[in-house]
Amino acid sequence: MCARANVRVMAARGARPIRPQSTPQPLPFGQIVYRYVEFYRRMVRDLDREINWQREHPNELAGNVLCALLLVVYTEVLGRLAVEQLEHRRARNPEAFRAFLRRMSGGAYADWCTAWEKRHRKKIYDVLRNGLVHEYVPKIGAKLWFFFESDENFGFGEEADYPLVLKIRPYFDDFRAAGEQLFGQLLVESQAAAHGGRARRRSKP
Repeated sequence: MCARANVRVMAARGARPIRPQSTPQPLPFGQIVYRYVEFYRRMVRDLDREINWQREHPNELAGNVLCALLLVVYTEVLGRLAVEQLEHRRARNPEAFRAFLRRMSGGAYADWCTAWEKRHRKKIYDVLRNGLVHEYVPKIGAKLWFFFESDENFGFGEEADYPLVLKIRPYFDDFRAAGEQLFGQLLVESQAAAHGGRARRRSKP
């Protein structure tokens, strides 16, 4: 309410509205480190704590829906970071979500979703992400469970009674691996850009 009121006052005084930049600005090395430590690592710790608690207390009430919600939201967040910093452009929410799926398990998650969507004529982003975010339940019959079994090594699936299965523990393992890889890439490219900039400045006459 206050934010909208402030915008109206600024407009009445002739201030120009602030529009999103068409090209995202590259994050400096320190900001990438900060996001890794204060954002990404907290994402991982929160999920890891909940998953391990359920592993140790298999007969207690589970936070499976909470974990599923966090995973789909964090997938979109890291996908947006990847697109903006590595492709230097903006991404709509579904595109950001898909971008990080492409980074998980060598693209296997994005490929699986493409095949699933052709069979069901629905979008994973809508039935899973939008359902959980807006209604706290997927928009299709879905099973959201941890799947601690050692032979479970992929985070999506289907069962006879559930057109969509989100396997929380395997998905989290692949999410974390892709997240570490993303931040490693961002740090390397940020350092290279910084060294290149210094080299160009030194070479000026």
